[in-house]
Amino acid sequence: MEPIQLRPPLEYVKGVPLIKYFVEALGPLESFQARPDDLLISTYPKSGTTWVSQILDMIYQSGDLDKCHQAPIFMRVPFLEFKAPGVPSGLETLKDTPTPRLLKTHLPLALVPQTLLDQKVKVVYVARNAKDVAVSYYHFYQMAKVHPDPGTWDNFLEKFMAGEVCYGSWYQHVREWWELSRTHPVLYLFYEDMKEGVPPRATVTENHPGPHPWEPSPAHQGITGQRAIHFTPGTGPRGSRSWLCGFSSGSGQIPSEVREGDPFYFSKSAIPASTEEPSAAQNPKREIRKILEFVGRSLPEDTLDFIVQHTSFKEMQKNPMTNYSTLPKELMDHSISPFMRRGTAGDWKTTFTVAQNERFDEDYEEKMAGCSLSFRFQL
Repeated sequence: MEPIQLRPPLEYVKGVPLIKYFVEALGPLESFQARPDDLLISTYPKSGTTWVSQILDMIYQSGDLDKCHQAPIFMRVPFLEFKAPGVPSGLETLKDTPTPRLLKTHLPLALVPQTLLDQKVKVVYVARNAKDVAVSYYHFYQMAKVHPDPGTWDNFLEKFMAGEVCYGSWYQHVREWWELSRTHPVLYLFYEDMKEGVPPRATVTENHPGPHPWEPSPAHQGITGQRAIHFTPGTGPRGSRSWLCGFSSGSGQIPSEVREGDPFYFSKSAIPASTEEPSAAQNPKREIRKILEFVGRSLPEDTLDFIVQHTSFKEMQKNPMTNYSTLPKELMDHSISPFMRRGTAGDWKTTFTVAQNERFDEDYEEKMAGCSLSFRFQL
């Protein structure tokens, strides 16, 4: 077996910096032939790639966990440009992948095989806010030794902003795939939306005759308005008595009154009268339903709940079929940092200094000027 070269410098292809081994895979990748029923998962690194890959594989397997445990995720969802000593390449894995195939790439459009675009292959793209990506990428660089030494966090952050990390500019990547969605079948998802999930559902415990000062709540489908609701003692979340809630009437109209037993959803901006904000379970069901519709599939509600459960960060972090612990330590050293490290939105605040944040914001505003994309840096 070819020895693994540790910390090789990045090599440039069409102006894009890449891991040495991945550059070697690009030549053979030119012979790759896409099929119309392929599905491509595309992300910039550290943006929820493994998460959405596991979700889609469970969808394709109709929630059969045993089938999803038969091989690591990088074998079930071939990584097109992957190549490393001692591990089957993405193209080698692809040979044994039955149709319909799930494929994965981090490549910017300049390096994506043209056959995927010619065949109008559907793409699920996941974008994550740049600050969390930068922090996660720094830790990944440290543990995945096929990358150059990341140096200090401050130095790495400067390289990230300059696009001098593997796969190049985050800014260009998220923007060009966003633009592609206008002409190509791309489902463009946001990591933060998947983390936010669906607010908890409950029922009213007291009658509240209308009219009420409703405010629009367009962020959640089926919710027509939101207002403060009073709970009887002990019935509110964490013992609170007053919350901002979203209500849904069956007719789609704003209800004129709220009665006992009516369903409602806690708003993501709900603030209790006397305690802290609720720690709502991260439930990506809303985004999974978008994926189901995009790929033209349907699943029973209990299967959907099962998928949500087994694609949670906690479950995937301990699952050797998703946490990349089966790869050689020379490729990924989990003792330095686990592949699945935090899986949260807003963790960048534990790493960025005030000065780094100000510098980043100034650079971000310049590079994202004129772009309609909007990212949330915390939930």
